[in-house]
Amino acid sequence: MKKVALAVILLFSITLKAEFLYLKDGQVIQGKIISEDAESYTVQTKYQTRRVNRSEVTRIMYGERKLERIYLLMRDGTKMDGYKVDEDAEKVLIREKEDSPREISISKKDIKQMSQTEIIPLNPSINARLGIFYPINSQGSKLKPAIGIYLGSSMNFQLIKDTRINFEAGFAKNKSEYSGLFMRFIPLTASIEKNINFGRLNLNPKFTLGGVILDYDDGETTPQREFSFLTGIGLSPTYEVIERTFFITFDTEYQLIFDKKGKLHCLLATLGASYRF
Repeated sequence: MKKVALAVILLFSITLKAEFLYLKDGQVIQGKIISEDAESYTVQTKYQTRRVNRSEVTRIMYGERKLERIYLLMRDGTKMDGYKVDEDAEKVLIREKEDSPREISISKKDIKQMSQTEIIPLNPSINARLGIFYPINSQGSKLKPAIGIYLGSSMNFQLIKDTRINFEAGFAKNKSEYSGLFMRFIPLTASIEKNINFGRLNLNPKFTLGGVILDYDDGETTPQREFSFLTGIGLSPTYEVIERTFFITFDTEYQLIFDKKGKLHCLLATLGASYRF
């Protein structure tokens, strides 16, 4: 009975005050060192007594401990993840795999953020683009294609990985084939883009919602203004000119505007630039 009680006490003490032996082959042995000499350690684990050569051990750590997975956002904008082996005031030691013998030492001066959950940085940007805006079914108005100018800002969407949201305002003034008639478009939109990465090239399907201020002048009556609903779908490929900083964009989009008289179908093609902070 005393032997059983002693075994239970020993196992309980191993759990509370465990030592962790990190071996050169990547193994981590959890137990209690019950003896040692110049060549080896004798370790009592939960299931057996084991002899470990000192030459096989890279470090010993004390206390209840488990390798936790961490995510790092570096100051240069890159991201890393791995299993934290050790940490002090100056550095973090991680393994890419929990049982890997390879360990990476990272200076805390190079780390911007460290978390137990995956980090999605905001990466805000300012965007500008210029292109052709064409209302394709203006019917009797016979509106011509016109130059459109668009300015906005975007950031990573924190709830969905590899997704950006973009807020934008624009301007286009489409003249008619008839003298004196024109329509002015001032869109205010929000769009969401899914990043599909191919190295420096990203193919980004996009979906747009918003509104548009329409100014209409037929050259005879008082100019009219209305606010209409706008939606659109398109593709926004981007090319990374300067890594994680400067991008060239080419957007093609189909837009549908719901005005008082019906639905106005529009095509938009632009070339632009984006600078990320």
